[in-house]
Amino acid sequence: MQVGLAPSLKRAGEFKKRLHLPVFHACRITDMATARHAVRAGLVDMIGMTRAPIADPHIVKKSMTGEEERIRPCVGANNELWYAVPRGSAYELVARHSAKCLAVNGGLVTDGAQVVQWSCIGSADQRWIIP
Repeated sequence: MQVGLAPSLKRAGEFKKRLHLPVFHACRITDMATARHAVRAGLVDMIGMTRAPIADPHIVKKSMTGEEERIRPCVGANNELWYAVPRGSAYELVARHSAKCLAVNGGLVTDGAQVVQWSCIGSADQRWIIP
């Protein structure tokens, strides 16, 4: 079942009007423009965004520095979801949609090295330290 974007925003605004309580909305708000509109229009007091920061972990910084056009959009797809599998003192990062590991292409350790999805083989270029 597919849920549309911001499916409860209008209803949240109606609750806020009638109940005079702070209202929080956290369902399928995927971009800063929708979040900003919801707060400025008085529909809600706060927005919770879960998957948008997964798609672009720098969404807040980019918004605050006027770089919204550089925000990677959240499309609500599984290619944005990863899970960490413990491997000794490090982790393998596995893509939910492909079951492949995040790997540094060619095992490079230089700045700007490309990362790719690759079959999980337990190699050093697939180990990640998560503080």
